[in-house]
Amino acid sequence: MSKKSIVLRSRGFVDSRQAVKLSHYRLSVIIGMPIGLLIALWSNPTAVSLWRGGIFLIFGEAVRFWSAGYINAWHKALIDRRLPVLGPYGLMRNPCHMGSFLIGLGVAMMSGLRSAYFILVGFTLIGLVYFIPQEEKFLKEKFGAAYEANSRLLARYLPNWRQLARWWKARREPHAHEGFQSMEAWLFERHIIIFLIGIISAMIVRWRF
Repeated sequence: MSKKSIVLRSRGFVDSRQAVKLSHYRLSVIIGMPIGLLIALWSNPTAVSLWRGGIFLIFGEAVRFWSAGYINAWHKALIDRRLPVLGPYGLMRNPCHMGSFLIGLGVAMMSGLRSAYFILVGFTLIGLVYFIPQEEKFLKEKFGAAYEANSRLLARYLPNWRQLARWWKARREPHAHEGFQSMEAWLFERHIIIFLIGIISAMIVRWRF
């Protein structure tokens, strides 16, 4: 997998040159940005909705940033045919998508619009039913038995207590300290962060004026 593929994976989609069937997924991510902007411009936020939704938005982006910082270690672990043991990829198979969902939920809560929740549900269902299974199929073809073993041990989104305990114990293993790469995380996520700052700013303006 090329570095460009890793960058695309960390942002929630894969390289369309290697997986042509997933090209529509990249389009859905691009479409989501103007939809988010329209929601912000038509929003009817309150002080309460802003801080409540803001918590989910910030936490969601923190999950995405955390995931991006460990994407190279995740990639190397699968190439070496071992399980990722540290970072979000040691807890769940799709931390980036989980972060994206939390961001969407935060935007919907901040907006004060019921329609924003319907849009979120629509995007989530499409991802759950089609795009994420297709991406996992691609990763199984790419990494084979290593990814299949990873899939058997880890939940897609929310780890149970046994998985949490195994993740905590694995912190002492030799490969556990393949560190978080903050610069890589920033390079992967900087455009999303700037976009989210714009969304928050637009909603604050709508609230104040």
